[in-house]
Amino acid sequence: MKLKQSFLRLLRTDPEFYEEVRRAILTDELLNLPVLMQELTQTFRESAERTDQQIARLTESLQVLTARVDQLTESLQVLTARVDQLTEDVRALTARVDQLTEDLRVLTARVDQLTIQVSRLAGQVGRLSEEVGGLLEIKYRQHPYGYFGGILRRAHWVTGDELEDLLERALQIGRITEKEAQVLRMTDVIVRGFREGRTVWLTVEVSGTIERDDIQRALERAVLLTRCVPDNVFPVVAGMHCPEEVREGALRTGVWIVQDGQVFAPASQEANR
Repeated sequence: MKLKQSFLRLLRTDPEFYEEVRRAILTDELLNLPVLMQELTQTFRESAERTDQQIARLTESLQVLTARVDQLTESLQVLTARVDQLTEDVRALTARVDQLTEDLRVLTARVDQLTIQVSRLAGQVGRLSEEVGGLLEIKYRQHPYGYFGGILRRAHWVTGDELEDLLERALQIGRITEKEAQVLRMTDVIVRGFREGRTVWLTVEVSGTIERDDIQRALERAVLLTRCVPDNVFPVVAGMHCPEEVREGALRTGVWIVQDGQVFAPASQEANR
């Protein structure tokens, strides 16, 4: 008992003895444990600071990402609204196109119907023009002095017999061919009279409405008749109506026009009225 008390007294009073006992009882690992704990504490603190920094950075990144997600969500909502509007516009446009297609179909049908009607009307007008032309030929043959008095004096219609005698002589001397003689026979009206004291012939093409083809025929038949007679031959077109551009073309080519009783002379000629 005394030994224990002496031992404890030495531990309390003798630091060197205390240190020797401690080293003898404790291992190096236990002795170094405070230092290790201090190092671990320091390491933990540094790790905690780094973790806090990383958490702060992650938090900031998360906030930025959240803001971007919110912005993308808003943009998606706007885009969705625009797509919905475009879809509605496409529906409306499709409906309009369908309506226009139907309108076009109806209009096409109406145009087709009008085309048929115009074609029929054109045929009727053509037949009417031929009938009018036939009636005019009769009037011009019966009253040549009245209708062609603005071009010739003492104008008279050359009858079929007169024309045949004239063509026969021209055929005999080889001035025209039989085919050309037949063309002259198809002339609507041939008129002969006097102009400035000289005999002048007219090859007259008659039509209700004067057209360019009438002008061409009058010119061709005037050329043929010129080969059959020693006199001047004037090409003439006559009718009730003549479009302005047709009249101007005829006058430029030297063709006379008798329109509803009114005489139009080419620039190269001077009508005696």
